[in-house]
Amino acid sequence: MLDLALSTDIFIDNELDAGIQELDMIFNTENTELIGYPEYGTNWHQFLWQLNPSPEQLKKYIQEKIKADAFFLNTLNVTVEVGYYENELGEMIYVVIVELVDSEGYTKYKEYKLQ
Repeated sequence: MLDLALSTDIFIDNELDAGIQELDMIFNTENTELIGYPEYGTNWHQFLWQLNPSPEQLKKYIQEKIKADAFFLNTLNVTVEVGYYENELGEMIYVVIVELVDSEGYTKYKEYKLQ
């Protein structure tokens, strides 16, 4: 059993739930926030605003981060899909959908909106 929670009352014992937790940690950790491992996490503000990537570039970046920073996700079948739309202010909103499939064929999805 793996405990990834801050509370000792909550345990994650499912591969898919551990994968979702790991995705959230990667997506919500800025580069340089983890002491001793400054490459961990994503830097969405710099990546999205300075580079203005295409959906394909963003998909590649996410796949590289998962491969480099993840443990549980690398034991699952992970599919990343990226789309985008413009809001009423003309700002680009990226929609990232990550599909996780475990060895038994169970599936979970996680959606992120990046701006």
